[in-house]
Amino acid sequence: MRIYRLLFWLGFLLYVIAFFLPAVFETGVAPLRGYYCALITLVQVWTREGWSLLREEPFNYISLAISGWINPLFLVSAILIPIRKAQRAVGILRTMILVMIPVCWIVFHNVKVRPREGHFLWVMGMVLVLFSNKFRPALEKSNTKT
Repeated sequence: MRIYRLLFWLGFLLYVIAFFLPAVFETGVAPLRGYYCALITLVQVWTREGWSLLREEPFNYISLAISGWINPLFLVSAILIPIRKAQRAVGILRTMILVMIPVCWIVFHNVKVRPREGHFLWVMGMVLVLFSNKFRPALEKSNTKT
């Protein structure tokens, strides 16, 4: 198996495993698993509480909304990575996702939680997947530009 495929699948496996590990914790409260955090950040902005957050604290609302869209954008980019003609889109999505990850930390600060191993594994998995195509041989890279 070529190194870029190995990195892609290793990264994707780490990404999936991260959803079942504790992602954040708050003192005195059971840690929240990654899948719960992903679901909350994706759905919360569409609830009544989310809309009131938009009116009362728009910066926090936008941070939450951006955090919620990381996983869907990542999955789209993971699907596009093997497609040669989609490499420009992959590059744009890669940059967007890398800029979006620190926004999670703003949400962590606002809701007073700390990251745990699931969060770090999630980030590591995404980075491996997003940059796996950078390890393709040069000949294969030149074929992606056509």
